Amino acid sequence: MPDNAERLTARAAALGLSPAAETSFSGLGQGRSPRAWRESVGKGRILWCRDPADAATAVRALAALPDQDTSRPDPQYRLLAFRA
Repeated sequence: MPDNAERLTARAAALGLSPAAETSFSGLGQGRSPRAWRESVGKGRILWCRDPADAATAVRALAALPDQDTSRPDPQYRLLAFRA
């Protein structure tokens, strides 16, 4: 999923903020298989997915992915800082 940094930077500029710094980091231990993610969601272990409707949607999307038992790489996150 794209981070939409351009939209965020434009919104920050509209609020009088300018870019100050940027970095990235790995989400260590988050590169699970779709099956492992489905199990975690189903057991309520994923905080951002505790709403039953959100959980059902996530489980369906995860079940549709190929290679259910193949772990994915840890995600890379991008962090932007702005200053006034």
